[in-house]
Amino acid sequence: MTTLNLKVEDNLVDVIKTMLVGFVQDKISTVKKFEKNLNEKFQLLKSNPLMCRKSYYFEDESYRDI
Repeated sequence: MTTLNLKVEDNLVDVIKTMLVGFVQDKISTVKKFEKNLNEKFQLLKSNPLMCRKSYYFEDESYRDI
């Protein structure tokens, strides 16, 4: 079984925070739809981490760039 090691870049966190601030001004249904979609994508990565390309930064085959 492959273990998924996610390393979230700081700029990704900032982008998501900016998006969420924008959502606050939008409808609740849009926020919930985004959250559901994001969670589905993370679950897909957890179940199939090799779907992402091999990392450019590490030689180890188990490291993937998202």
